[in-house]
Amino acid sequence: MWNDLSQLRLLGMWLQWLAIALVFVGGFLQLAKFVVDRRERTLSSIEQTERQKPARQLITSGSATVEVVVDSAEEENSHYMDQGGYLIFGKDTTVMMTFSSIDCFGAQNGKREVVWKGIFSLDAHDPAVGQQIGFLKDAEFIQVGFAPMAPESIVKGGTAVITINGVIRFTVKITPQHMDADRIMVRDLYELRKELE
Repeated sequence: MWNDLSQLRLLGMWLQWLAIALVFVGGFLQLAKFVVDRRERTLSSIEQTERQKPARQLITSGSATVEVVVDSAEEENSHYMDQGGYLIFGKDTTVMMTFSSIDCFGAQNGKREVVWKGIFSLDAHDPAVGQQIGFLKDAEFIQVGFAPMAPESIVKGGTAVITINGVIRFTVKITPQHMDADRIMVRDLYELRKELE
């Protein structure tokens, strides 16, 4: 074969056509890769947009600043460094997420009212960590408590400002109520659910 001129010409022609075919196949593969890459970028963009929605974000950290005003003539102005409080999200008898602190504050405001304040944090080992924030839509109530507060107190009102992941913030209104033992209950979570949609 290497000495036969006609066979070498035939082999050269086949190699040339094979090279031309490979150029076309390479061009087709480049076009296919372009289409696949473009689709990947589109889907990635959609996924990132979905992840940025508050309800889709995974819980990594959280805090709750709670202020409650109770009817009381007590001369109170204390920082209870060894008695704190908590705020929990719950459903039926299940605790969904717990914020707590080992300290809290109580101060008379001069209107026969004591203002209780606590800055509670979410423990890194809480079962809610790692879940999507949207799971809180299933909560039926929020329960608040301060260890040094007298049981059966009359609550005039208050607020709980809940911050999750340092960027998502909810304000929950605590309505006037007579405490159930040592618990303050918030059952109207309509605004919270609306923000999580």
